[in-house]
Amino acid sequence: MIGPVFLRGELINKFKEHLINTEYHYVIHSGIANINSIAERFEFEKLDDLLDKFIGSDYPIVCKSGSKSAIPFWDYHVAVNSSRYDKEVVVTELLIREPKDSNMTKGVLMAFYMLINDRYKYERLIVPIKMTEIIGYEDIGIDSKNDETILFRKHS
Repeated sequence: MIGPVFLRGELINKFKEHLINTEYHYVIHSGIANINSIAERFEFEKLDDLLDKFIGSDYPIVCKSGSKSAIPFWDYHVAVNSSRYDKEVVVTELLIREPKDSNMTKGVLMAFYMLINDRYKYERLIVPIKMTEIIGYEDIGIDSKNDETILFRKHS
């Protein structure tokens, strides 16, 4: 089973080991998008900075594989921070593997469904990338302006 979990405790070292051996696109770093990033394995200095950003975020979400899987982590991971506004959160870090476009969408959706709900009381997820539409998710509204997208839950 594959599922999102918060990056905490003993999972941090497992995640670090995974990143040393696996190539990812670092699509959003410190809240700035680089959708043309190339896939790379992270050198120790860059890896430490990446982990500091994830661990230091309000919601470091990684997509973890089940215990029977040979691959401990999946294809997208996202760090989200509270905004200056009470009802919104912002994607500040995003790591993805190929296929780039679909994994970027899956990573954003993972963060959306984990945080935009009654438990956390947030209403909007801000992504510093222009996204157009997410097909098959009629419950999500999207407002894209310039190089930013706001995702919100539609009310019926």
